[in-house]
This record gives sequence, structure tokens and C-alpha cells, in this order.
Amino acid sequence: MNTLKQYVKNPAEVLIIDDDEALLLTTKLVIEAEGHKARTAGNGIAGLRMVQEHIPDIIILDLVLPELNGHEVCKQLKAHPASQNIPIIFLSSHNSVEEKVKAFEAGGVDYLVKPYSKIELLVRLHTHLALQNIQNSLTSEVKTRTEELEEKNRELQETNVVLKRLLHEIEEEKLEIARIVQTNIERLILPDLDRLTEAPAKQRYQIRDTIQTNLKDISCPVTGENTTMYTLLTPSELRILNLIRQGRSTKEIAETLNISPQTVATHRKNIRKKLKISGKKINLTSFISTSE
Repeated sequence: MNTLKQYVKNPAEVLIIDDDEALLLTTKLVIEAEGHKARTAGNGIAGLRMVQEHIPDIIILDLVLPELNGHEVCKQLKAHPASQNIPIIFLSSHNSVEEKVKAFEAGGVDYLVKPYSKIELLVRLHTHLALQNIQNSLTSEVKTRTEELEEKNRELQETNVVLKRLLHEIEEEKLEIARIVQTNIERLILPDLDRLTEAPAKQRYQIRDTIQTNLKDISCPVTGENTTMYTLLTPSELRILNLIRQGRSTKEIAETLNISPQTVATHRKNIRKKLKISGKKINLTSFISTSE
């Protein structure tokens, strides 16, 4: 009994419903001697009214009662959500299997035959109080875990939304990079490829070097300042910019692109203007190197 009592709420609230006043008082005293609180009702109707006023932890219910018998009282209690989980121990002087079956079918958890011993009453009482307390704890734990799982599920759903948005942004960025690369190929590579077949042998090596440099630039990350630089400059200016990066002089650039040195100088001036270093004492080659 001591093992069971560690799972029992102390004090437990017990409702005793019995029309035998002597037995009612005896049962009340036995229960109170164990440190529990006991309330009594002399008939089923009074017992139901007391349950409506305050829900007990357990009910000891006589089977034979005036006006409303124990079976009906039990059925009414089980029909209401507020009282349907209260453990009910039936008391009866009948010891037949049929009566016990009826009591369990009505919703009782145990059946105690009169006259009963004090020890038997307390063992059964503490057993069902302990079971009820354990069940309540498990129900509470399940509810808590369910709420935690629901919260985790909400967090996962929110994370999935964020991940989907990030994936969308990554795809958009990949498309933008592909677009920039394609644009740079069209602006930097294709014109030199067209010139390569028609250029004199001396210039082909220079054009090939330019194409290789441009391909290297295109394969690098195209973000930040590099992206801005590419979008501001014309294809001709980009080709000249890359040749300047290679350390070519104005004369060498003119020979490579088959244009006049004056045209190269004009392009250099426009490049400095677009890069916002016009009128400043800044070496263009050094500026390009530090901007990469």
C-alpha cells in the first residue's frame, strides 16, 4: 500500500454515496484517517448534485440506492465530460457475477462486496487513485509533447518557407550570373573571334591573348564593382580595358584592334570618365588592378 500511496495525491478528495448512515460514517472515518478529504451523500440525486458543485478525485458508490440506483448514477456521470473520467468503486452486498458485470458495464472501475475490510477498502482506493494520477500525468505529458511537436512543426514549416525563398533567390542569382556571362561573351569574346580569322598573323597572337584574358575574367565572380564596370563600358571600351590590364601600350592596343592611337586615347578618356577617375592623378592600369 505504501508503494501505491507515493502516486496518490495527498489529500485526495473522496465522495461516498450510500444510504446506510452507519456504513457511510464508518467509511468516511476510515478514509479521513488516511489523511484524505471525504464528503458524503445519502442518495444518488444528492451525489450528482455534489459532483456538479465540485469534482472529486474518486467516488465510492453504493449499488442499491433510493430513487436513483448506482447504475444510473454512474451512467449519468459518464455521460458528462466534466465527470466522465472520475474512477467509481461500486459497493454492494450482492456478490454475483451478473451484478459485477453490470457494474463494470455502467462504467465502474472496481466492485467491493459488503461487508468489506478496512485494508481491502484502502488498497482498492489507493490503487485507483494512483492509476488515475498516473493517467493524468501521462495525459498531461502527451499534451505537452504534442504541443511541442506542433510548435516544432510550425518552426519547420517557417524554415521551409525561408529555404524556398532562399532557393528562389539563388536560382534568380544563377540566372543573373548566366545573363551577365552571356552578355560578356557577346561583348568581349565574339567580336575578337570574328576579327581573329581576318587579322594578319602578327595580330592573331595578340587577339588570342586578349581572348584568353577575357575568358579568365568572365570565369571569375561577376559581382560588385566588376559587374558595374562591365555594364558601364561599351564592347570596344571593354576590349581596350582588358588590353590595358595586360600592360599594352596605346600603340600596341591600336595595332591589335586595328584602330588609330587617337581612337585609343579617346576610349581611354571615356573609360576614365565612366570609372569616375577623370581629372584625377590616378594611373588607369593601377586602378583596374586594385578594382579586381
